[in-house]
Amino acid sequence: MHMKENKVKIGLEIHVPINTNSKLFCSCSTEPGTPNTRVCEVCLGFPGAKPQLNKEALNKILRLALSLECKISEKIVFARKIYFYPDLSKNYQITQYEHSLGHKGVLAISEKKINLTRVQIEEDPGKLNHKDKFSLVDYNRSGIPLAEIVTDPDFETAEEVLEFMQKLKTILNYLGIYNLEDSSIRADVNVSLEGGERVEIKNVSGVKNIQKAIKFEIIRQKYLLKKGEKIVQRTVHFDEDSGKTFLSRDKESEEDYGYIFEPDLSIIEIEKKYLDRVKKELPELPHNKFKRFKTEYGLNDFEASVIISEKEIADLFEELFSEVDKVYLKNWIIVSLKKVLNYNRKKFMETELCKSDIQNLITKVTLKELTPRAAEFVLREMVNKPESVDKIIKRLNLGKTDSKEIDKIISKIINKYGEVVREYKNGKEKALHFLVGQVVRKTKGNANAKEVIEILKKKLA
Repeated sequence: MHMKENKVKIGLEIHVPINTNSKLFCSCSTEPGTPNTRVCEVCLGFPGAKPQLNKEALNKILRLALSLECKISEKIVFARKIYFYPDLSKNYQITQYEHSLGHKGVLAISEKKINLTRVQIEEDPGKLNHKDKFSLVDYNRSGIPLAEIVTDPDFETAEEVLEFMQKLKTILNYLGIYNLEDSSIRADVNVSLEGGERVEIKNVSGVKNIQKAIKFEIIRQKYLLKKGEKIVQRTVHFDEDSGKTFLSRDKESEEDYGYIFEPDLSIIEIEKKYLDRVKKELPELPHNKFKRFKTEYGLNDFEASVIISEKEIADLFEELFSEVDKVYLKNWIIVSLKKVLNYNRKKFMETELCKSDIQNLITKVTLKELTPRAAEFVLREMVNKPESVDKIIKRLNLGKTDSKEIDKIISKIINKYGEVVREYKNGKEKALHFLVGQVVRKTKGNANAKEVIEILKKKLA
């Protein structure tokens, strides 16, 4: 007899740093600097200092809310979220609550839709740097504009959360409102199992850690319920080193914060004319590009999803589609480009790869001046040490190897690996692949594997 599985509910409160030049309510720079030098009376909350809303932050968060299919409020109101913590110099955070910018949005994952409670504007608190016996506060981050995305508790697994976060990051990339290189998405994660109260995992940084924290918390709660223990409402934090959650404080709810109206900021009306203009400025979003690429370029679901995963890669694909071999371009992006970028943990936008160099590289392969293997060596160099294709080929001594030279190398390999040759002649097909690999390696990837196979078969017949 199998025990009934406890139904899991997961909700997210995601905090996305918005890439403006100045902070949300003052003119302080958002650029990194020496601790506590990017601050002023407004972002530190000095008496008498008056905040003023950054219009660029409003524009960018409005674009995000529209992209997530939110209904936009006609009037938006700011509130003070009151709590006492060392990283919050004025003892309250300016945010939104009842009258947020957007509400009732949605983002689809696989065959499921995740409902969004609201998308709101708020300021970031400062940052605590923990030492062995004490902590230091850096207020440079205090006042950085954030978009907070609050979901309904529609997730049931950590894998669903991962897919959602990846889709959200793609949308942010297309909108160009989030600094992917310098910032990390943070989230408060609410996890509850049927039969227990909600547990909030506070301020988890990075998509992978969010996934790990959820998995651990689900296992912990299942274990307690199996033992017959109660799960009470509490707030925990996730320790990245141990991969476990630890108690931070007992029961915490929205009422504990004591939200009040922010008297220093006026109510803002979102006029229809302004809203229509922002809608028109929205780029083609990932889900629309996905559908178009399938229809226009004949891609399957997997191919389209890989190519549109970064806006810059999708743009490159379209720019080169009519200029190089279409099939090779598609396969080159999906296999070679993605492989090299993932290995170096880089986004395409973080490299200095340009259209002309990539076109040159692909053309050399299709004209058989360069083997696909050698082209991958060139790409690796292009990602790490920006240089023209021709210079890299010359420096690494790559390029098409003379057929007579290949013939000599093959003869040497056959003589060197006599036992492997005998295995092939006795019907072991894998032995041929080994010999091909040795030839390709000896030529530094300059020998075409298909040609090598043909020559080897003739010599070994």
